[in-house]
Amino acid sequence: MSGIQIIGLREFRAKVDGFARSLPSSIRRSSGEAADLIVKVSRARVPLGPGTGGHARESIRKVADGREVRVVEGGSGYPYMPWLDFGGTIRKGSKKPVKRAFFKQGRYIWNVHQTYGTRIKAIMDGALEGASHESGLDLD
Repeated sequence: MSGIQIIGLREFRAKVDGFARSLPSSIRRSSGEAADLIVKVSRARVPLGPGTGGHARESIRKVADGREVRVVEGGSGYPYMPWLDFGGTIRKGSKKPVKRAFFKQGRYIWNVHQTYGTRIKAIMDGALEGASHESGLDLD
């Protein structure tokens, strides 16, 4: 019985398996690096309030678990942070409503993500290249 023999298939499969094993950790590292960039630039853009304690900019932070990395803002200590970012109308107690121009894309986190999109893409592309190089499976 004659058949087709593909030379190098076993080695290729081993490299693909190695790529698949190294990709998740490489993506997590790169996602963390991209999130750190977004946090750093976003925080610098948030104005400081008159208070002497913490400031809303400190509520912008990276949150990572085993599956994903996110950039979040606000929280119980700074419930007004989304209002600072996106705008709208808030009412504090019985006082008059406070209005801030509404920006659908926000002023901070999403805006920074769009502005630095090319750099973030380069960081993520680097993760793919690193994982492929590490496994011996060059994507070039």
